Amino acid sequence: MMENKLDNLKEKMDNTILKDVNFDDRHHQQVLNSIKKTKIEKHVFQLKNKFNTLLSVSVVSVLFLGILYFVGIQLNLLNGPNMRQAGEPKESLNKPSNEDATSIQRNKEAIKKILELEFTGPDEKLMGLMWNPKYKTVVNGQEENKEFDQYLEEKYGSFFTDAGLHSFIAAYGGTQYQTYAYNAGYKLSFKGVTTEQNQHNPRLYIFVAKVGYQKSGEEEKTVDVEGKVLMSEGKIGEFKYGNDEGLSDKLRE
Repeated sequence: MMENKLDNLKEKMDNTILKDVNFDDRHHQQVLNSIKKTKIEKHVFQLKNKFNTLLSVSVVSVLFLGILYFVGIQLNLLNGPNMRQAGEPKESLNKPSNEDATSIQRNKEAIKKILELEFTGPDEKLMGLMWNPKYKTVVNGQEENKEFDQYLEEKYGSFFTDAGLHSFIAAYGGTQYQTYAYNAGYKLSFKGVTTEQNQHNPRLYIFVAKVGYQKSGEEEKTVDVEGKVLMSEGKIGEFKYGNDEGLSDKLRE
């Protein structure tokens, strides 16, 4: 078709002042080749533009999805029960079991019982076992108090896993507030507790306990003691105190 147009163009040139211009078959072929080359280059250019456009759209889409994922993580929109949150114990990474209302209530009762034991007293028997030197022995350079350890086991053991009880005693000895109150002449009184199950990790419970403390002859004062508990197989796997509104300091005044 292009060749026909060139032939027609040559005929028209022959009827004008351009008739003397030399335009033979060689020139005719050169023009055709030039036109074909231009078409090919134009087609390649169009394909290249389409590819660049597609690549740009893909990159923008990936970046957009990445931003959405990051925002979702920050807002906990993508957090399932298996994802660990900042400040939670490592055990929360395990897949939480489905808990019914009965087991949830049982867990809350266990937490309440521990807090009752912690903030009722001082426990005179506990203090006697801890401070009386007749219960202490030295084995291989290490001080031991089997009667004291046995009493703590009897007092707290049924509520904790073995590892949970060990870490609880190592951190607080079951005696932190009891010891402070005993040494400073304070009486501790447990007033109640509010316990909530974490919605992202059903094994995690957050508590706020109301605790009274009083010296003989003085008015009783109360504070809120906060903490968290991680349940494991129906028992306490980890127990940690948080803000106690300065109670541990006040008991040492």
